[in-house]
Amino acid sequence: MRTEPQKARYVKNFRKADYAAINSLLSTIDWLLFFNVNETVNEMYEKLIHLLEEIIEKSVPLMRIDSTGKPHPGHIHRLSKKRHDAWITFLNDGKPSLKKRFEKLHAEYNQEVTKFHHNYERKIIETKNQKKFYGYIKSKLSNAYCLIDNSNHQIESDGDKAELLAETFSRIFTKDNGDTPSFSHEREKVSNFYDDPFCRFEICELIEKWKASSCRTPDNIPMIFIKYTAVPLSAALEIIFRKSYELSQVPDRWRLSTIIPLKKKAPFSNPSNYRPVSITSFFCRVFEKCLAKQMIDDSERYVIQKAAIRSNLIFRGLSTNNAAVMVNAYTTYVRPMVEVQS
Repeated sequence: MRTEPQKARYVKNFRKADYAAINSLLSTIDWLLFFNVNETVNEMYEKLIHLLEEIIEKSVPLMRIDSTGKPHPGHIHRLSKKRHDAWITFLNDGKPSLKKRFEKLHAEYNQEVTKFHHNYERKIIETKNQKKFYGYIKSKLSNAYCLIDNSNHQIESDGDKAELLAETFSRIFTKDNGDTPSFSHEREKVSNFYDDPFCRFEICELIEKWKASSCRTPDNIPMIFIKYTAVPLSAALEIIFRKSYELSQVPDRWRLSTIIPLKKKAPFSNPSNYRPVSITSFFCRVFEKCLAKQMIDDSERYVIQKAAIRSNLIFRGLSTNNAAVMVNAYTTYVRPMVEVQS
């Protein structure tokens, strides 16, 4: 018999962080002094992300996650350590009595773990929370499948699976042709009609109302941390957003995305039966929402009632989450009317 490895890992427990202290720290920062006037948009953004990473490292406590994927209570951790120590003692001595002690602790450990999982599932059912229930079912059904490549070889390691899925997704990827549509950056004619789209209070409201998500973005800052620190963060984002808009520059991280494979149909051993979902920067999406709000406000101000059919088309275009459709609707219909009114 071999020594059982301690299959556990430690992750940041963002729900147990002291957000009062974190917000107090962030609120003392003078963001105008924090960001250098000569810094580029990307340098400012990276400086903010680095600061948040340092705060997370120092202020967010760790949580132990066992091989089951869920944190176990303290008494199970202590029982696991006793079981492990009993096994090591038996290996060194070999007495039958020590083996019996290990077997007793092992059975007790399994009993407590089973009891914990049963209680956990019963609580989920009793809460009658559909979101939590289906989330738990999804986690049970989302076990990693063995993939099969074109040579009928089984791919089991996470790294090899990622390479195979990346190769599969690249075959259906449409490469950018490099053509950039020409947009006029002249805003002199309409400057009197444009409100500042970046207000810290609206940015904060957007973040706080955003739907919670556990997906990691290229920024690598969890959504729960962003939502709990929305008030002081919105002041920093206001400065970055405004400079990005004025200089027509975006941070490098906004050009990146995290690709998550989602199952389409069985068999799940076939990499072609997965579709890629792109997760972009959360702060970039907040930036886009601020601009979209400005576009919709312009539409409500300048689109005349007589063009009811066209108005409906415009509003539908501006309300979409597709940035290309939104920009096309704005530049085709709204901006010309804004310029005429000026």
